Amino acid sequence: EICLIHCMTDTEWPETYKRIRDELSELKDKGVVKAVGVSCHDLGALKVAAAHPWTDIVFARINNNGASMDGPPEQVAPVLKQARANGKTVIGMKIFGSGKLTSSAQKDASLQYVFENELVDAITIGTLDVKQVNDTISRANKALRA
Repeated sequence: EICLIHCMTDTEWPETYKRIRDELSELKDKGVVKAVGVSCHDLGALKVAAAHPWTDIVFARINNNGASMDGPPEQVAPVLKQARANGKTVIGMKIFGSGKLTSSAQKDASLQYVFENELVDAITIGTLDVKQVNDTISRANKALRA
């Protein structure tokens, strides 16, 4: 369904990955994949992805704390809002800051921040076991109902 180029770290990624983008576009045109995009690990790269016409999906690092992000939340959030306004699907990564946001209060605050500010269409959170999966689902549902 989705095919993305991982770990864009500079503003030149559209040119650097032009051949790959062209090939992915061909696969999209043939119906092999439905959407193409990038995961960003740099604020400049994220800004480019938010505006670039090729990008359907943007994976972006976001939480309320700035942990393991590409800049402070107050700089990243407007870029995500612009990406969504431009019709991009935004998938939030590092919602718990690569495991740096460990307390219940930190996790809940991050989820609330991301959802209440309508920064993402979906999130991805890594877990180590079923207990963490269940805990994360419970917290996400609580934040979505708030």
